[in-house]
Amino acid sequence: MAAYTHTAALWTDREFLLEDYHGHPAEISKDKVEIGHGGFIFVDCDCSYDGLEDGCACHADLNTTVRPLVIASDGGCRLQRSPNAFAGIGVYVGEGSYANVSELMPPTSESPTGQRAELTAALRALQTAMRIKSDGHLPAVRTVVLKADCATITHAMIRSVWAWRENGYMTGNGYPVLDRDLFWQLEEAVIRLEKQYGVETRFWWVPRENNKEADSLARRALQAEANRRKAIYDVRELERHAKRKRGGEDAIDQGNAKRTRVQQQPALPPPAITTQYMQTPVLLQQPQITAYYGYAQPATTAPQPPHRYLLPTIPALAPLPAPTPLPPSQSPYRYTLPTIPAFASLPAAPPPPPIVPAVSPWTTYSPATPAAPVSTYSAPVQFGQPTPLQTAARFFHNIAQFLGWC
Repeated sequence: MAAYTHTAALWTDREFLLEDYHGHPAEISKDKVEIGHGGFIFVDCDCSYDGLEDGCACHADLNTTVRPLVIASDGGCRLQRSPNAFAGIGVYVGEGSYANVSELMPPTSESPTGQRAELTAALRALQTAMRIKSDGHLPAVRTVVLKADCATITHAMIRSVWAWRENGYMTGNGYPVLDRDLFWQLEEAVIRLEKQYGVETRFWWVPRENNKEADSLARRALQAEANRRKAIYDVRELERHAKRKRGGEDAIDQGNAKRTRVQQQPALPPPAITTQYMQTPVLLQQPQITAYYGYAQPATTAPQPPHRYLLPTIPALAPLPAPTPLPPSQSPYRYTLPTIPAFASLPAAPPPPPIVPAVSPWTTYSPATPAAPVSTYSAPVQFGQPTPLQTAARFFHNIAQFLGWC
């Protein structure tokens, strides 16, 4: 758990509430909370509702404005749960801002998912806020509002993270939190932004239609990667098609060459052969031709006499040697059973301990004159079925008692 130990930080309320920064929260619509100025997005002031719109100077100077900075983040994933999955993230700071981010999610050991893309985008947004403060912009801003359309992340960073910090990012059932490595990095970024730059972080959930700018940046990164992969696939497909085409043309050329060589083979003159059974020369009408890898060659076998005068000779087969057993390590079988060792005989059971009679606590006992042990053993009572003779005797005895004979 040492890897998941956080920097010490006090509990703070991280939920963005409009009434904390606006004097007329009931009169302002949700889509008009933000106002853009100088390439940044801020939480709108209430000067227009107080009749001070002409003389409002809340956003006039970026070096003196104290209005909270709004940074939107969004992430998306394509081909999820597949080896070829890829994810894109988008961070929107303002229109035409140099700090806007549209890039692919960095590769990790985990497969990209939609939640991991959202967490990476939120982490990238806080890193962008640190970059803005490091560049010397917005020195008076002390609050950053992270806007996202993923309710899981905003709810976790507002409420659940405080319990996770105590139990090592484990659920109530004892299982690790899904993507807890990214949750841990996001919490560390929140603490660093507060301790190093004096800026607190508030999380704000909005519907997807109110987060179109960050969603557009994430989609742009995804589309660029999809186009790049399609271009690579098209090039490889063209190479494979050209290779198949060249292979087909080569096969056609080889087949034509083989047929040409067979047709252009010159005719051999008929040889004169004298056999041991025929004393006169015999002129063969047509030599025997055998096709051999595309070439025509005359047969090299000598003429044979009739089969009734010559039988094939069968060589005597030598007896095969007895097979030599292989050691287990060189067995031809792929799977061999393990050798069961011989079990040693178990030692004899020790004799039972002697029975020590119990001594009554009311009797004085002297080691010098030990009392004779009293046996407490009693023979068990034997119960069994009576024999037929005993049954008959009891029957007659009962009759005699009934008649008064005895």
